[in-house]
Amino acid sequence: MCVSDRWVVIQVALALVLLICSGLMIRTFRALTRVSPGFSDPNTIASFDIFIPTSQVPDTNRIDVLRMQQAIVNQLATVHGVSSVAISTSLPMLPNPSLDSLYASDRAYKEGDMPPLSVEKFVSPGFFKTMGVPLVAGRDMTWEEELQKWPVVIVSENLARKYWGSSTAAIGKLVHLGSNEPWHEVIGVAGDMHDNGVNQDPPTAVYWGLFQEKFATQKELVRRYVHYVIRTPRAGSASFFSDSERAVWSVNHDLPLAYSKTLGELYTKSMARTSFTLVLLSVAGAMTLLLGIIGLYGVIAYSISQCTHCARSKTVHCELNRWTNFLNCLGRFSTDGRHRGERNPLYRTIHHGLQLSVILHFTLFGQTLLGITGDYQVRSRMASCG
Repeated sequence: MCVSDRWVVIQVALALVLLICSGLMIRTFRALTRVSPGFSDPNTIASFDIFIPTSQVPDTNRIDVLRMQQAIVNQLATVHGVSSVAISTSLPMLPNPSLDSLYASDRAYKEGDMPPLSVEKFVSPGFFKTMGVPLVAGRDMTWEEELQKWPVVIVSENLARKYWGSSTAAIGKLVHLGSNEPWHEVIGVAGDMHDNGVNQDPPTAVYWGLFQEKFATQKELVRRYVHYVIRTPRAGSASFFSDSERAVWSVNHDLPLAYSKTLGELYTKSMARTSFTLVLLSVAGAMTLLLGIIGLYGVIAYSISQCTHCARSKTVHCELNRWTNFLNCLGRFSTDGRHRGERNPLYRTIHHGLQLSVILHFTLFGQTLLGITGDYQVRSRMASCG
C-alpha cells in the first residue's frame, strides 16, 4: 500500500470517528432535552428584577422593604392572565455564587469539620407553586412568618436524603449556618432543581425567608435586589411587560424593572454550548467524510486505470511475441543480436509500434499482406482489451 493510500484510509477512519461522535452528541442532546429541569413550563414563567435602594427605604425601616415587595406581588397578581407571583434572590439556570454549609442539630461534627456546601436562596411564599416545583413533604412559608421573622426553612429533596435519609424524616429538624446563628426548623422539602444546566446534577439547596434576624453576622437581613417570577401564558410579550410596569408603579413609581426575560430563554441558553458543540462536530464529520470519499474514489479510479493499462500491455506484448516468433520461424528476418535486430524494420515495428511508413517499407519488400494481417491482428486484440 502506497503512502497516498494510507492517508486516504486514515482520513476515512477519522471521518467515521467524527460521525460516530456526532451521533453520540445528538443522542446526548436529545437525552438532555428530556431531562426535567425541576420546574414546569419554563416558557410560561416571566421574570424581571427590582432593586429597592436605601434612598427610598432606609435601613432603619428594613421591614418596609419586605412590605413593599409584598405589595408589588399583590399588584402583579391582579394583572390579566397571571396565576401566581413570587420572589427569589436566585433563578435556575443562572450562576448562583451564594453557597454555605448547613449544620444539623442531630448530627455530630468534629472540631474543624465542615459540612458540604449547599446553594442558598431567599424566597417568598408561593415561590414553589409559581415555579411548578412540587413540595414532596411539609408545607410552604407564609407571609406572616416572613414579616415576623419566624425561624423556618425549606430544604431540597436531595439535601433531606443526604442528611436524614428521606424527605419525611427532615420535617421538624433544626439547622443553622454556624454556632452563632439561630436554629431554624425545617417545615418543608421541595423537589430538586437544576441550577447550572440539565447536564449537571441538581445541587443541594436551602431556602430561607426574605427577612431574617441575626443572620450572617447581621442583626437584621433583608434582600433589596430580587427576581420576581410570574406564572402567565403571556410571558415574554411586550403587552405583559407594560402591564407589569403599571402594576409595579402603582406601588412605587420610582422603581425600574430590569432584565425582563422568561425561564424558557434561560433554559435554552443553558443548552447553547452543547448545541454549538453538536453542530461543529456534525459539520466537521460530514466534511471529513466527504473528503475521505473523494480521496477513496480517486485511489480506486487510479488503481483500476493502472490495472487496465497493465492488462492491455500484457496482451499486446504476448501478441507481438507471437508474431515475432512466427517471422523468425520463416527465416526472412533475423532478430538474432541486439544491433542487427534493431536495424531490422520489422523489429522496430514490433517494439516501437506499427507506423504507416513501416508498412510502406514492407510493401516495397513484398510484405504488404503479412504486415497488414499482423497489424489487424494486434489492433483487434487491443480493442478487445479496452
